[in-house]
Parts: sequence; structure tokens; C-alpha cells
Amino acid sequence: MKPVSCRSAGPRLSGTEMLDTRFAGKALKVTVSKKPEVLADGKAIPQGDEVLVTTLENPFQVIGHLTNLLGRAGDGASLVVLCSSEKIYQAALRFLGLTAAAAGSLSP
Repeated sequence: MKPVSCRSAGPRLSGTEMLDTRFAGKALKVTVSKKPEVLADGKAIPQGDEVLVTTLENPFQVIGHLTNLLGRAGDGASLVVLCSSEKIYQAALRFLGLTAAAAGSLSP
């Protein structure tokens, strides 16, 4: 089972994508960032009943780590994925199923 995502409506922060993601029948809000300082400065860190935060540092563990995170999250949860490099950021967005048209216009 693969996640499918599209960009959330609203302002975008540099180095960060905010996604509406469907996985295993669940609707999730996923924030993927390669610039966590921008999230803090922009006060864009999600709040709610269930917010899960993870850091991705190994490009070979992106799929397994994200699959586990998505599986643990409840319907309606907010997930924050902090990526330690551009390569990991792009891999995370690909795995999350950001549509090809949107992926072609990712912000720097």
C-alpha cells in the first residue's frame, strides 16, 4: 500500500511541503521539511490531538521509516518529517506520492 499526497492549500515555506496524504484509508496532514528552522520561525509546526515528529537521516531507511510512521498514525493525525539532506527530502516526497506535476515544481 502506497501513500498518495497532494499539496495542502495555503502559504508555502521555503524547503517545506505541506501535504494532504491518504494512507490505508486514513487522511493525514504531513509536513516534510529540509529546513526545520523555517518551520519554527514561520510558526508552522502543526498542533492538535495527535502530532508525530520524526527525523530522517539515512536515505536507505526512508521507505521503512515513513511506512512505520504512517501506519502508527491515527486518522486525522499531523506528521512532521524533518529531512537531514536534499536527497532524503526528495526521497520522502517521492515515497509519499506527491503527484508528478507537483513534484516538478518543488520549491528549493
